[in-house]
Amino acid sequence: MPFIPHTDDDIRDMLAAIYADVQARMARGITVEELLASKPTAGWDAAVPQGAQTSERLVRALHAEISATPR
Repeated sequence: MPFIPHTDDDIRDMLAAIYADVQARMARGITVEELLASKPTAGWDAAVPQGAQTSERLVRALHAEISATPR
């Protein structure tokens, strides 16, 4: 059964987990296309309206933000 966020804390935890996963994958040096193909939001797509469509936008936005963050 997919995770379904019910509270603001659930949504925050879901986004934090996706961010950490994307960040870890990016640390291995993969491209944005490889990142998209790895489907880091797959575990949550069913819980989000239009999850499959919005996941690409989220992953691209996280990639851009993490790439722009000084290390």
